[in-house]
Amino acid sequence: MCSVNLKKGATFMVKITYLSDHLGAEEPAAEELSTEELAEMKKVARWHQEEWAHLSPDKTVGTRVEELRESAVKEGLPLTLVAVEEDAIVGTISLAEEDLSTHPEFSPWLSTVYVDASQRGQGIGSRLVQRVEEVAAAQGVEELYLYTPDQAPLYERLGWEVVSVETYRGEEVTVMRRDLVEIVEEGGRGWLQVEQPAAQ
Repeated sequence: MCSVNLKKGATFMVKITYLSDHLGAEEPAAEELSTEELAEMKKVARWHQEEWAHLSPDKTVGTRVEELRESAVKEGLPLTLVAVEEDAIVGTISLAEEDLSTHPEFSPWLSTVYVDASQRGQGIGSRLVQRVEEVAAAQGVEELYLYTPDQAPLYERLGWEVVSVETYRGEEVTVMRRDLVEIVEEGGRGWLQVEQPAAQ
């Protein structure tokens, strides 16, 4: 992941929230979105398409916008959380019933973990993962799965364990699992907020 060089004395606040809260509605119809909101959804969809089109060749920017719209909820699946700075989405993460077609026996899945390149290196991705784990645990989910081409070490540091390493659509990916029982029993960790302190 790339890092960010902050100007001396700069302070950033990134909050993690439901996509539905950011948009001000659950599963909003396209006509309910403002021009700015629709443009932002398309921006996020393009991020996802550029990052994962080779692993999901059947998807387009348009279908990804629709997926985002459908995941703008607070309960059930699919569900999306976003990292927001100054009213702009800078990161995303989702929960989905299905993600890796070769493993229909696993569910639910953590997916679309993405942080804007200009915001990487600040721990936002890790906090998105931790927050979505809590959201899943609050829904009674005891196990989560994900697959990643290149970020297995990051997820291992966050408590995920490797299930298998395999080839999917021509690329080596690591399938991982996270036990959420402890989080379920503890009743969650509380809302997470990321504050980037002034650079020294």
